[in-house]
Amino acid sequence: MNETPERWDIFCRVVDNYGDVGVSWRLARQVAREHGKEVRLWLDDLTVLAKLRPEIDTAYDAQKLDGVEVRLIREPFDLDGIADVVVETFGCDPPEPYVLAMAERSACSASPSRSGPLPACSRVFRKSCTSARPPGGAGRKP
Repeated sequence: MNETPERWDIFCRVVDNYGDVGVSWRLARQVAREHGKEVRLWLDDLTVLAKLRPEIDTAYDAQKLDGVEVRLIREPFDLDGIADVVVETFGCDPPEPYVLAMAERSACSASPSRSGPLPACSRVFRKSCTSARPPGGAGRKP
């Protein structure tokens, strides 16, 4: 049986030049390479990643590099499916149409099971520059 790999969407809006894009890029590449996930990295500015990775061509809104699909966040946002896992890096909220689609998808499925006719809920993680811990403080020592 051939299972489709779990799909991840990682969102990043450029705030401080190279730091946020660099962290987001490394996370996306690691999730794709080491964990075999299908990853899309959504950026609002491809020029910064292009300075770190010259293979990125800013003339294209979508391209693949090192197993990661790199996409430009455009307004209006072109919704092309919701991932199984959504990562908001450094307080970057995904575009409103994406968030609304996530809410709609969550409302249609009360179970995280993939076996039913409705899609499972997306899991959302927020990565900030101050804490790498998941929400709720999991991983803290007493």
